[in-house]
Amino acid sequence: MRRAMWEWGKQTAPFSALDDATKPAAFVVEQISDKEFAIPMDLGFRYNPPEQDYITVTRKTLPSTDFASIPRYMAWLVSRHGRHTPAALVHDQLVKDGITFEERQRADRCFVEMMDELQVPFVLSRVMGTAVSLATRWRGPMLAKIGVVLWGVLAAVGIAALVVGLATMTPWLIALSLVLPVVGGLLWGRQFVSGVIGGYALPVVGGPAIAALLGYWVYWVIEMAVRGIRSLFHHDTDKELATPIGYQGR
Repeated sequence: MRRAMWEWGKQTAPFSALDDATKPAAFVVEQISDKEFAIPMDLGFRYNPPEQDYITVTRKTLPSTDFASIPRYMAWLVSRHGRHTPAALVHDQLVKDGITFEERQRADRCFVEMMDELQVPFVLSRVMGTAVSLATRWRGPMLAKIGVVLWGVLAAVGIAALVVGLATMTPWLIALSLVLPVVGGLLWGRQFVSGVIGGYALPVVGGPAIAALLGYWVYWVIEMAVRGIRSLFHHDTDKELATPIGYQGR
């Protein structure tokens, strides 16, 4: 039997109202700063994973959030909020200060499971899952950090091999580029699948991300130049002229 389509305000399982697991969840937030949001007092929702205790998300348990931590240069692929928002809010709550490496890994797996429940497209959810796993490993023990660095080196070699292989039509270079992501995935330990996905996804998402980043910096230079010109005509005012938002901001 085909599962019912997930729908905001109507069919939101396994997310529900705070007081009744049979009622749909309402995801209400208010903006509290340029980049942060919060759930209003006395509101919230809960996540009801199968055969596990439910997780309550309120202003008390999650004082603030930036939704999914997507930098501006990746906005061409996925925004900070969308179908994945409920999963991002729960993940934000699970990833607390002082959390162990193993606990954060479990939170990352839960993030992907929740996105499946939300019916986020499969490839997109796995790429997002890989991104949070990469952040987890970079903040993990030294061995995990070293693995990320070596994985990055292998990824760079693989991309170079692919470019040269396609340009020169050299079969063994193309084959090498296809095998290296699997080898690199071994450096991610239990998060092997995420490492493999990241290796294959990097050439696809990297190019547009770099282009978006370069485009932002062109804008930044223009904005700062205009700010400098304006300051020449507003030198007698106490009001500070706005600076452009950093590329990791909203």
